[in-house]
Amino acid sequence: MKTWKLVAGVMLVLLVGILVGSLGTQMLVRHRFPLPPPRPGPHAAFLAEKLSRNLGLTQDQKARVKQILDQTNEKLHQHFREEQPQLKKIVDDGFSEIAKELSDTQREKFDHMRLRLERER
Repeated sequence: MKTWKLVAGVMLVLLVGILVGSLGTQMLVRHRFPLPPPRPGPHAAFLAEKLSRNLGLTQDQKARVKQILDQTNEKLHQHFREEQPQLKKIVDDGFSEIAKELSDTQREKFDHMRLRLERER
């Protein structure tokens, strides 16, 4: 009976480790590789076709819905392009504030770290 409990305990620890490792990997991938901003393309056509099938749209409705989806997608893409410089300014301001608090040696290391981060972006 003791052997059975030992095997069950080891299996339980193994399964929990696998689960935690899997979830941790997913979180790391999402953090390091965020989703790109939406781009105009086949997504609008796919969605228009799906709406057409599910709602029974006429050809005129289908064309208009696709046009609306294309416009919406382009607006989203434009929004992401407009927000990018603002986000960069916020990050740059934060880095500047951090640099003020560092010694010359630390600031030099910090600048190298910052350049590496920008290249990775």
